[in-house]
Amino acid sequence: DMVRTTLEPILAGRAHAFAFGMADPESIAEATAALEAQGVRQAVVYRLFAYRWTFKRRTDFILGLGADVPPPMMGRVPARVRSAIRFASLGGYQDDPQIARILADRARELSRDPAHEAVIILSHGSGDAATEARQQAVVEKNIRDMQRHLPAPFAAVRAMSLREDWPDARARAVKEIKAYIKDQQATGRDVLIVSNRLLGEGPYRRYLGGVSYRMDGTGLLPHPLFADIIGARIAAGLSVLTKGQDSGPSGDVTLTGGTEPLHALQQQ
Repeated sequence: DMVRTTLEPILAGRAHAFAFGMADPESIAEATAALEAQGVRQAVVYRLFAYRWTFKRRTDFILGLGADVPPPMMGRVPARVRSAIRFASLGGYQDDPQIARILADRARELSRDPAHEAVIILSHGSGDAATEARQQAVVEKNIRDMQRHLPAPFAAVRAMSLREDWPDARARAVKEIKAYIKDQQATGRDVLIVSNRLLGEGPYRRYLGGVSYRMDGTGLLPHPLFADIIGARIAAGLSVLTKGQDSGPSGDVTLTGGTEPLHALQQQ
């Protein structure tokens, strides 16, 4: 699939395993067992989610990097993985400066006349108001950087999210997005929607019927810069393991307590 195709060149020649799901303990346990079977003693766990904090508490608990019990999912606290592997855990990509370049490319692919176009950078969103505000602040910074990478800036660019997994929040979001589209069109602007998610467009079209916009359904992947982002973050985790420190410069890398060949576990 697209994720494997993007990441395999980064991981070529290095033992690795994929743990698909939303910090699913069974998937993580299976990936850990696969690395153990290859004799791996140290591994970087990269959480392939948009933000550094997404599922960090849950993943760190599962791997034994933290004792803070995460909120239950489906009524259950996740089981913990027992392993002799020494893990360094980190994640996120949305705060990388290269994301602004990817968003700029996606908008240009849709654009015909930037001076008369408004762009919505549309994300999945959160059900929690505080988390939603924190995420939107990251996207808004990307938008400011994105405009600088464009030969001609758009008339307007706005960060919005569908908040699709939470019916009440979603209903409000859909109303807000549609109202924004209509307001922009009333000024004579075409509206472009850039899907700010890893793959595809999710359910955007299903919920945004009845208004006119241009969207090609392409997410952040495929894009050559994305592999650079992930490669740099995995390298940061490997550096933490090599130096034996407790965390990365910003405290985003958490570490269990060995020194042997370094490998990678990808979680998505």
